[in-house]
Amino acid sequence: MAEDLDMENRDPNTMNGHLGVVFEEVLGEPLATHAIDCVWKNSYTLYNGGKNCCYKFLTAICGLCAALCWGCSFACVSCCHIWCMTPCCKLYDLQCGICLK
Repeated sequence: MAEDLDMENRDPNTMNGHLGVVFEEVLGEPLATHAIDCVWKNSYTLYNGGKNCCYKFLTAICGLCAALCWGCSFACVSCCHIWCMTPCCKLYDLQCGICLK
């Protein structure tokens, strides 16, 4: 199972493409107003480093628990549909079928 994962493209359906926020989409200086070059370069490095470190830290703390919680939630929904909703809908269809005759 885990060996089938695409470790490069982790969002093949681009469900979260809107979250790909890069430095240039957040900070920009017009031509007439520029910070010192070392400030701009270090800002770029700190933005990317801070974003990456914070995301990895949060996913290390919350990611496994969230994955387990979502997995259990979808398992409960599947169980409910398989064992309750589908039979109930089938029963409803049978009952309504009498009215059509």
